[in-house]
Amino acid sequence: MTGVPFKRAGSLSRPALRFDSRYGNYGPPIRRQGRFLEVVCRDYFEPPMLKTFTTSRPEYILIAAIVLATVAAVVMPFAWDTAASVQNLESRGLTPSTNPIDTTSAPVVFAAIACTLLLAASGLLLILPRAAARQIAIIGAGAETVILLGLGAASLVSAFTLPPNTDALVGLALLVISSPLLAAGIAYLGVTLLIRSKSPGWRIAAAILDSVLAWMIALLALHEALDAAVPFWAGTVRNPIYNPAPYGTWPLVAAGLLALFVIAGTVAVDVYAVRARKPAAGRGGTS
Repeated sequence: MTGVPFKRAGSLSRPALRFDSRYGNYGPPIRRQGRFLEVVCRDYFEPPMLKTFTTSRPEYILIAAIVLATVAAVVMPFAWDTAASVQNLESRGLTPSTNPIDTTSAPVVFAAIACTLLLAASGLLLILPRAAARQIAIIGAGAETVILLGLGAASLVSAFTLPPNTDALVGLALLVISSPLLAAGIAYLGVTLLIRSKSPGWRIAAAILDSVLAWMIALLALHEALDAAVPFWAGTVRNPIYNPAPYGTWPLVAAGLLALFVIAGTVAVDVYAVRARKPAAGRGGTS
């Protein structure tokens, strides 16, 4: 068999087909048909996620490690706080709330849902072009900036516009709440500006700052929700009064969704920072 290598345009990485003079084509009919079906199936029916795992495996492993470390940093303190609260309740003869989820199993449920959704989201972000991943990271950080600054400004304005007969502690509480909200909003504004930088170092700094802010917000939300979801008692030692949690464990569900939202925004920034380590290639990878 004699001939010269033949490659289809745009397929330089695939094995070459050689011209066979005995058949007047590129191999026997059965072999040629098998090669054609292989090329068609590989080009048009290969799942995008499989392409991501085969072409961006080191990046996905690094991002998956960051996601798991972030979830663990939130879940472990939350699990310790939950165990301490449940032990305190049991020492008083009380039982934790179980509607809609059991308080004891809340950290495990949150960890399972967060790991599944965030790992899938990080894989989908790797499929997108780098410019699209950058826009998603900027939109996520910008949304968190607007929400925090809006809540802080609303609390600050409400503290000075209360009715005359309102308790002074309410205004003081609004002032105390507005300070961390405004500080977090300004910090997220810095994250948004750092993401837009052309330097990979500043993008990594944005990812680190975003991770710290998301960790603090998630832990604070889960801690406050846990205090609102456990039963409490009042009265005296001789005459204790048992008061069940008025909303069950629904505050934990709401806090879990909030924590998942802020961590998802962090994952988008992390994916863009990891992909920005290498120079952009082609039109789809421009930053």
